[in-house]
Amino acid sequence: MPKVLATAALVTFIEAACAETLAAHLESDEVSLGTVIDVTHSAPTPVGATIRAEVEVVKVEPRSVSFSVTVLDGEDVISVGTHTRRVVSRHRFDQKVDAKRERLGL
Repeated sequence: MPKVLATAALVTFIEAACAETLAAHLESDEVSLGTVIDVTHSAPTPVGATIRAEVEVVKVEPRSVSFSVTVLDGEDVISVGTHTRRVVSRHRFDQKVDAKRERLGL
């Protein structure tokens, strides 16, 4: 494998940047979950390079927030696209996950 930023790591970085931007606006019993991501990965970035995300809220609905995202590495724009996060009750989400875990025998 080349020693560059993997696309999976880039997606994780974008999700984290958007979640952090939204976190201060959530109620204490809410959490946001990534539901849609549509981004490019257009330039290689060597492992160890600093990357920076620029996120902008472009749409707010009652239970979801959509972002425009640009990621840069100091030389190139390495990613552009959109990401949507859904705002849910942490308690109800945990209950659903626990029930599924039980159904799956985990």
